[in-house]
Amino acid sequence: MKDGFVTALGTPIESDGTLAEESYRRHIDDQVDAGASALLAMGTMGNEAYLRDTVYPTVAKAAADAVGGRVPLLIGVTDLSIARVLDRVEAISDIDCDGIVATAPYYLKTTQEEILSFFSRIAEASTKPLYLYDLPPVTQTAMDPATVLALARRPNVAGLKSGDLRTCRIVEFSPDRPEDFLVMYSGLDTFDVAWTYGIRRNLDGMFSCTPRAARDMYRKLAAGSIAEARERLDGILALRDAFVSVGVFKGFTVAMNLLGYGGSWSPDYVTPATEEEADFIRDTMRRLEML
Repeated sequence: MKDGFVTALGTPIESDGTLAEESYRRHIDDQVDAGASALLAMGTMGNEAYLRDTVYPTVAKAAADAVGGRVPLLIGVTDLSIARVLDRVEAISDIDCDGIVATAPYYLKTTQEEILSFFSRIAEASTKPLYLYDLPPVTQTAMDPATVLALARRPNVAGLKSGDLRTCRIVEFSPDRPEDFLVMYSGLDTFDVAWTYGIRRNLDGMFSCTPRAARDMYRKLAAGSIAEARERLDGILALRDAFVSVGVFKGFTVAMNLLGYGGSWSPDYVTPATEEEADFIRDTMRRLEML
C-alpha cells in the first residue's frame, strides 16, 4: 500500500434496500482515477453495520469487481462477537480482497484483555489479513498502544486504523512493530500534522466526496508544500462541518447525489434533507470549488 489517502467508500442503496451498483462502481472508478492508495469497502462511512445480511456480500463482490486489483481493497467485517464477525468473513470468503477490517465489540465496554482475545481469535480463523480498527467513540474503549503492538506480532494481523495520533505515532515508530504492519491514521483534522510526523497513510470517509481535493492535498504534502496542503485540508474540513450541521449522513447523501452518484448513502433511518439543507450543502460545495 503506497503513501497517500485511503478512501473509506460510501455505499449507495436503492429505495428497496439493494445496492445501487452502477453508482457504486462509478464511485470506485473515480477514487482509483483520483489516485487513492487503497479503498475500504463497508467501513463506518460505508454503513457496514446497517446493511442487510443479504446485501453485504453483494457490496463486497461489487467492490472487488470494480477495483479489479488496481489498488488494495479492504472490506469491513465489524460485528458484536467473534462468531458474528466470522460469519461476515465466511460470507466474503470467495471474494478477492487484501484484508478485512474490524472494530472491537461495541455494544458493551471491553477490556484490553478482551480486545486482545477478540482480535487474536479472528486473525487465527480468517484466511484474509486482519486490520484493527480503533474507534473508541463507538466501541467505548480505546486500544492501548501496547495492545496494538502485541496483536501486531500475531500471525495474520496486518495493520491498524486509528484516529488517535499518539497511538499511531507510538505504534508506527516502535522498534517492536513488525516492518510489514501498516499504520493508517484517521484523524481528519490533523492529517497534515501526521504527515510531518512521518505517518504517510491517512484514511477517512470524507475522501469519498472530495477525491480531487484529497489528491491535490497529498501531492502538495509529498512536494513539501505544507501550507498549500493545509488549504486543501481546510476545504475538506469545511465540507465535513457542513455535513455535521445538517446531519453527517444526510449531508453526505446530498453531496454524493450532487456529484452524480445516485442512491441513498445513509442508514435507512436517516430522514432526507430538506430543500434548505440541500441548498446549504450545494452552496458550500460550490464555494469550496468541489462541485
